[in-house]
Amino acid sequence: MNSSALYKVLNFIVCCSYAFIFKNKKSKLTFEHNQDLEILSSKITVMPDQCVVIDGVGVDLNEYSFSIENFNNPPIVLFAGRLLKSKGLEVLVDINKELTLKGNGFILNVAGIQISDDRDAISNDLILKWHDSGLINWLGQRNDIPSLIDECNIIALPSIYFEGVPRFLIEGAAKGRACIAFDSGGCSSIIKNEVNGYLVDKGNKDEFKTKLIALLSCRKLRNVMGNEGRKIVEQRFSLQQVYIKTKNLYREII
Repeated sequence: MNSSALYKVLNFIVCCSYAFIFKNKKSKLTFEHNQDLEILSSKITVMPDQCVVIDGVGVDLNEYSFSIENFNNPPIVLFAGRLLKSKGLEVLVDINKELTLKGNGFILNVAGIQISDDRDAISNDLILKWHDSGLINWLGQRNDIPSLIDECNIIALPSIYFEGVPRFLIEGAAKGRACIAFDSGGCSSIIKNEVNGYLVDKGNKDEFKTKLIALLSCRKLRNVMGNEGRKIVEQRFSLQQVYIKTKNLYREII
C-alpha cells in the first residue's frame, strides 16, 4: 500500500516474482479475505481455481462462548491491539473526550501491546496521560481477552491500518458483542454493516462517532447485533472450520 518510490520498485519486483511462480498451474494462492485476492489479481494474472480464501485464523467457540453483556453505566468500550497510531485509538479517545464534556462519556478499556521501535507507535507517555485524565482505562498487555470482552458492551477498532481479518473483532463477535470498525482491509469479512455492528467508511471520524453513540444509547440494538455476530462466527470463523479448510488445501496440493 506504500506509494513511495522505494516501495513502488519493491512492488514491481514482488509482482514479477509472483507472476513467474504462479505460471505453474499447480500452485495455490491462499488469502485471508477477498479484498486481498482482488488486489493481487489486479496486479498479476492468476487463474481463479488457483485462489483460496480462508477466513481469518478462527477462534475456539468454547473458549469464546456467547455471553450476555453486563448492565454497565456508563457503557464499557473495549479496544485491544498493538498500540500504533494507525490502529485508531486516538479516534476513540477524542470521541470520549467530547462526550465526557457533554456528560455522556463512556469507559474506554484499552489492552495493548506497546511498540518501541516503530515511528507509528503511540508513546508510553501519551498512554499514561490519557489514563491519568480518565479518557482511557489502561490495562496493559493482557492474556485474558475472553474475560475482558465479557466485561464490555462494545468492541471498537477504528483502524486505518490495512488489516487482515482482525482476530479481536472475531473474538468480540463470538462472545456476542456488537462491533464497530472502519472499513479497512478484511474488517468487512467479519462485520456486516447494520447486522452485527457498524462498518464505517475508512477515516470518517464523524460517522464513526455517530454510529458509536447509536450503540452506546441502545442496549437492545447491541444485543440484536451481538446475537447476529455469534451466528456469523459459528458459520464461518470457528477454529474447526479454518482447520478443515487449511487441511483440505494441503491435501489438494499434495
